[in-house]
Parts: sequence; structure tokens; C-alpha cells
Amino acid sequence: MLISEANDTNRALRSLLDLRKGAEPGPDTEVREAVERLAARVNKALHAGITPQDIAAGWDAR
Repeated sequence: MLISEANDTNRALRSLLDLRKGAEPGPDTEVREAVERLAARVNKALHAGITPQDIAAGWDAR
């Protein structure tokens, strides 16, 4: 895992699990962008699964 992927994973998990450790959560757009980057990497590695476009569509719908 690259450092950038680890940072994106950490950001997404903290948001998902609401783990703030006394700090304010980052902007929602940062989390969305992190999750989109992760989806792109996962889709590329698996040649299947969720895509950044799926994230964008689902994010706006929530």
C-alpha cells in the first residue's frame, strides 16, 4: 500500500467510524475524494467492483 493510499484509507475509515480523537472531522469533500481515489485503485487491481463514478453517484444520493 502506498502512503497516499494509506492516508486515503485512514481518512475514509475515520469518517465512516466517526473516530475524531478530539479533532473536528475533515471536510466532506476530502473524504469523498479519498474514497473515489481508493475506488479507482481497487477497481484497477480487481478489474471489477465499485468505481469512482459509483462513489460520486452514491455520494450525491445520500
